[in-house]
Amino acid sequence: MKNILILAILLLGTVSMNAQQKGGGRGNFDLDAFKAERMTYFTKELKLTDAQAKTFAPIFNEFMSKKFQANKEARTKARDIHHNGAKSEASYRGATQAFLDAKVEEAKIQKEYYKKLESVLTAEQLYNFSKVEMDFMKNWIEKNNRNHHHY
Repeated sequence: MKNILILAILLLGTVSMNAQQKGGGRGNFDLDAFKAERMTYFTKELKLTDAQAKTFAPIFNEFMSKKFQANKEARTKARDIHHNGAKSEASYRGATQAFLDAKVEEAKIQKEYYKKLESVLTAEQLYNFSKVEMDFMKNWIEKNNRNHHHY
């Protein structure tokens, strides 16, 4: 299950990156709507006050952007394997190393931003943050899979 979520996050990052670059991207992905939906979900699930939400939003968006950037090379290498036929021993090793490097960088970013969020969130809210993040992605992916598979 954890590997599926990681793959889904990498795939979402690819869709998000294309949307940012192409002003809508494939599948008409609306990045602004996604961010608004994500913020609404976090506000509700973490039970943020209005004051917390106002301070939380810019820190959270910056955090997510840095995580997205940290995974850029891993997404590129995975895309080369899956879409460009780069299925060699070296490309698999390179993609694996890029993924591991991204996880290390992501952990550093997470630690940095958890420190920033300590001044905004209660200890309980901060503790629940990662679970809310995973739950949001799981729910969002399931919802979008349902919406895209009805013909």
